[in-house]
Amino acid sequence: MTMNANKGFSLVEIMVVVMIIGMITAIGIPSFVHVRTEARKNTCVANLKQLNSAVQQYVMEQNTTNMPPNISPMLDIYFQTRAPTNGPAGGTYTLPIDGDHVPECSQYPVGHWIREG
Repeated sequence: MTMNANKGFSLVEIMVVVMIIGMITAIGIPSFVHVRTEARKNTCVANLKQLNSAVQQYVMEQNTTNMPPNISPMLDIYFQTRAPTNGPAGGTYTLPIDGDHVPECSQYPVGHWIREG
């Protein structure tokens, strides 16, 4: 009985493994990108809800619908730390200056969510 001295993988076996890894990566990367985008959008919506609540509290406490042009520093008292100013991916939030508008995010135009529920 002789032992074969070639202990290793053949080129075909290695190529099959590389192709399988490539296929899994090609399927997985778009899914990860989609999940990351949805997470950023959900973060933006959560921040917008908090900002809208703070604006509503300010309006109730001041008994007015006219907002100062730079209301952002005045909203800090309604948050544990500071009011969110930048979106999850570097966007900015636009705060309303009258009672008829809602905060909006520059990256994900989702300001309609407040009126829809």
